[in-house]
Amino acid sequence: MKLSDCLIFWLLSTVTAGLLAVCIVGTQYFVIEGNKFGKVHAARKEEGISHRITETAMDFFMAIVLCGYFVTVYLLWKDHYVMWNRWRRTNVNVRLLLTPDSNPVPFVPRANYNVV
Repeated sequence: MKLSDCLIFWLLSTVTAGLLAVCIVGTQYFVIEGNKFGKVHAARKEEGISHRITETAMDFFMAIVLCGYFVTVYLLWKDHYVMWNRWRRTNVNVRLLLTPDSNPVPFVPRANYNVV
């Protein structure tokens, strides 16, 4: 694995962890601010954005961030695996080395079994 790919993985993991931490910590703040939104009079308690909508929106955003992270890590891994597999298939060189005085074991086929 190249150093640049390790750096990309490290930076991507750090940024993703930071985004998720901000979302998790900030959800409560957004719930409080969402409840205040649209309230002019204290008598009306039904206005504002409900906490369920706010939490669902934050969960949706975190899911998108995680999906992007996993897709990018998968593509990094796939890039290395495909190149390694191509190299492995093209560079395998198997040779059977027999000296003239060696006695190879003769091939003896199996007896034919009758299946009833």
